[in-house]
Amino acid sequence: MRQQKKLAVILLTAAMALALFGCGKKDDPKAMRLDAAEEFLEEFFDFDDEERSEWVEAFRSDADVTASGETLEDALSKFYQDAYGEIATEECIDAMSADRYPFKFDLQLADEGVTDASIARANCHVTDSSDDTVSFEVTFLPDEANTALNAPLKGELVIEIENGKAVVTSIRFF
Repeated sequence: MRQQKKLAVILLTAAMALALFGCGKKDDPKAMRLDAAEEFLEEFFDFDDEERSEWVEAFRSDADVTASGETLEDALSKFYQDAYGEIATEECIDAMSADRYPFKFDLQLADEGVTDASIARANCHVTDSSDDTVSFEVTFLPDEANTALNAPLKGELVIEIENGKAVVTSIRFF
C-alpha cells in the first residue's frame, strides 16, 4: 500500500510538472513568433540560392517567360508559395510579390558584385509596443571583397498566431 501511495504521488507530481513546464516553448506565443521570424529571415536572405540567381537574370532581361516556358507571373506565384506558403499569410506573400521582395535585394547585391551571402546572425526580439511585432537586425558574414553587406539590415515583422502556428503577416525595413 505504501509503495502504491509513493507511485501515485510520483505520477501526480510528474503530470503536474509536465502540465506546467513540459510544453513551455511550443505553446509560448513569444517564442513561437521568434522562431517564425528566424525561419522567415533565413529564407528571405538566402542570396546564394541557385533558383534566385535565375530570377535575377529573368528580371534583368524583362522576360515574360522563364527558361522552363512558364509565364513569369505563374513562376513567381509558384516560387512565393513554395518558399513562404507555410510561414507567411497570403496578404504578406501578395505584398512581397508586388514589391519584388526578396529579389529587390538580390538585384542590388548582384549589381554590387555579391553572388553569395550568408547570415552570420539574425537578432530578433518582440517589441515592447506590440506583442505581435518582432524587430530584427540581420548581420551577414564579413566579406572583404564585397562591402555591400557590412551594415546590418533592420526591420520589423508582424507575426500572428493562426490555428496554433506563427505566420508572418507583414515585413517592413528601416
